[in-house]
Amino acid sequence: MGDKIVLIGLPGSGKSTLGKQLSLNLHYPFYDLDELIVDHIGCSIAQFFNEKDELQFRILESTMLNKTLLLDGPLVLSTGGGAPCFYDNIELINTYSTSIYIDVPDKVLVKRLMNNAGGERPMFYKLPESAVKNKILTLKQAREEFYNQAKIKLSGADISTELIVSALGKFKS
Repeated sequence: MGDKIVLIGLPGSGKSTLGKQLSLNLHYPFYDLDELIVDHIGCSIAQFFNEKDELQFRILESTMLNKTLLLDGPLVLSTGGGAPCFYDNIELINTYSTSIYIDVPDKVLVKRLMNNAGGERPMFYKLPESAVKNKILTLKQAREEFYNQAKIKLSGADISTELIVSALGKFKS
């Protein structure tokens, strides 16, 4: 396959988990855009949001995305849920990689986000289930036009590494 693969989708869709598994399967280096940003800024994204604002974060996110996509050699990159939706990021992703939209049913996302209520995701921190559900629906509505520009779309509750590899194989042939 020999190229860059970028996983996009809503928070809780499994981009980081699937990305790590996929990178092992393909023997590609794995990068998590949010982790790269945290390493760069030296604090959590939540802290950055509190001290600066979303605009500053989105500018930094776009810069880090660009830098990562221009690295030599193949890689697997998982993005934050909003990354493809700002500036020309989806065009950038599609120019330099094979983009894959991981589309997981809303109720699965809600369950995953409720199980992970430890504050890793500032957008969902301490929200009741009904608010998480509403936030997911709102985000999906706002972001789907960007996600649907991905070269490959995989939908379902049980998206596996094998399914991704198979879809990549079909896409390349």
